[in-house]
Amino acid sequence: MANEAVWSSLASDIQRTIISSLVLDALSDPTFIGNHPAIIDMDDLTGSFSDTAKMREDDVTTPRAMTSVSEGGSMTTNTAIGTELYSASIGQRYMQWNVSDLLNSLANQQFSPERFAAGLVRSLQYTWTGLLAAEGATFTAYRDNGLGDPDLEDFFDAIGDSEDLYVDPSLPKIALLHPNVGRALIKDALFAQQSNLSKDDPDVQALAKSLGGSYLGRIRNTDIIASFQVSTASSQYQNSIFARGAMLKVMARNLPQTADQYAFGPLMIERLRSDTKPETTIRGTAFMGVNKAQEGGLVWKTAV
Repeated sequence: MANEAVWSSLASDIQRTIISSLVLDALSDPTFIGNHPAIIDMDDLTGSFSDTAKMREDDVTTPRAMTSVSEGGSMTTNTAIGTELYSASIGQRYMQWNVSDLLNSLANQQFSPERFAAGLVRSLQYTWTGLLAAEGATFTAYRDNGLGDPDLEDFFDAIGDSEDLYVDPSLPKIALLHPNVGRALIKDALFAQQSNLSKDDPDVQALAKSLGGSYLGRIRNTDIIASFQVSTASSQYQNSIFARGAMLKVMARNLPQTADQYAFGPLMIERLRSDTKPETTIRGTAFMGVNKAQEGGLVWKTAV
């Protein structure tokens, strides 16, 4: 069968190297949201006999006002050490395609292993973003922008509100926005850049230089990422802004069990030949999960 010829080549070391390089290069992309320093990457759970990663954090390094004491006075006030236990669990995600022998023949074998691997990588990135957007919409704190179009001032106010939630405003942050909100900010930035009042403002210039796409740029130590997976509620987009420590992600590597399964980093791609139909199923799977660690972020509600 035509499909057999395509997939038999995957057993070669050269083919495996090409696909592994494609997958790992894409997942190490600094603009990939899963690699952002605002997200705590927990341990790989492979071989741990547990589907949940746990992390204990203390507040010893949190800055506080030191207690005053007079000359010769006693130092009796102790500072309590607070601890929190955070966790994130993995779940299995998959996507698959059924390719008939007729389709593969008519398409001149364009459904190659490399193309399926590339599709799986993009889908993995898309899924990470969706999980973060869904979790970000559950932050308790929020800033309601009403039903007016958001502008730069609104965005700066939302960032300021998010910085009030934790002590160190220098922590890396993510603003996960609906693309319509991102476009509104870019439009406002370009308008402001043409005005004599703010054209020299570095924050305005940073946003105005955005080239579009999912990564819109950085402003006030906040990387702006656009995604249509940002949810809508009560005619408002549930954008989120959060800093390092607010989100956890966890994964486990797939381990092949049969000859037709091939693992590349966190992804596994496999070929399943139908016993009764002239078709082949190409399936990709990954173990992954996201969870909130603490209320280090807010929901920025803007008009749809």
